[in-house]
Amino acid sequence: MGGYNDGVLERLDDLTGRTIGNADFFSIDDFKKVQNQELYERLLNEFPGWLREAKRIGILN
Repeated sequence: MGGYNDGVLERLDDLTGRTIGNADFFSIDDFKKVQNQELYERLLNEFPGWLREAKRIGILN
């Protein structure tokens, strides 16, 4: 976060060939300035789509 090797984390997030991605990358320049609501929204933004896809392909029931 905050510019410390963000490129590595971003590349891991964008790997191809995975059955389903289970994480999302976002950069934060100053963690202390981010409101809790915004942080939680950013942390969980891909979860609903992941959940639907995991159920669709049979990873979850």
